[in-house]
Amino acid sequence: MTQDEFMKTEWTAGMKGTYQGKEQSIISVDFKERLIAFDFYGDGDLTWVRCENVSNIKCK
Repeated sequence: MTQDEFMKTEWTAGMKGTYQGKEQSIISVDFKERLIAFDFYGDGDLTWVRCENVSNIKCK
């Protein structure tokens, strides 16, 4: 996803994205830094990744 696509996306709860070949639930986004947060292990420890490293953003 480009930075422009990130800013044009209408972010809502329940969205998913593909990171490193695996579809993951998106937990949060950081608009200033254009980051997307995932909770890979379900323990509440968020991993923030650059939007350019995420693809296939979709709603439920």
